[in-house]
Amino acid sequence: MAITKEFVQSVRKNIGEQPAIDIGVLACSLNAREADVITALPVAMRQKARTSSFDAIWHRMTYWGTLGQVLIGSKRRPMPLNEGASLKLLMQGKLKVSDSEGVLSFTAMRDAVGYIRFIEQARGPGIAYAVSFLDQKGGHLLSVRLGTDETGATSSGPLAA
Repeated sequence: MAITKEFVQSVRKNIGEQPAIDIGVLACSLNAREADVITALPVAMRQKARTSSFDAIWHRMTYWGTLGQVLIGSKRRPMPLNEGASLKLLMQGKLKVSDSEGVLSFTAMRDAVGYIRFIEQARGPGIAYAVSFLDQKGGHLLSVRLGTDETGATSSGPLAA
């Protein structure tokens, strides 16, 4: 899909009307790839990362505090998260999302990741930070949102800092 001026305006209008809308839900409603929706977000809301930085990004994510949400696969199925849920990179290039009760069910090869995007988005009274891992075609593989407390403060600060 070519990203037109009209598409950018539509994305930004939707974000303006619903600041906390899930990016994947917005992509589905616009019949667009998540990568295209992220590209259409205001520059202040998004950052690119090189896929060659995957290990460093994932390592940093393992030190996050509470996770707010983990969405997996093209259907963006939410994963149930228990108190203290965390992320771990396993050997041989596999991703596993796990919590205190063990592996939860998502495994993908690191090589499947074509795009990595950081997103800052309004959530309640504060800002939520998320990272999206997209496939080579810009489709959704995994999104992880950092948890926020009742004031909207994140548990670990900005993603890319």
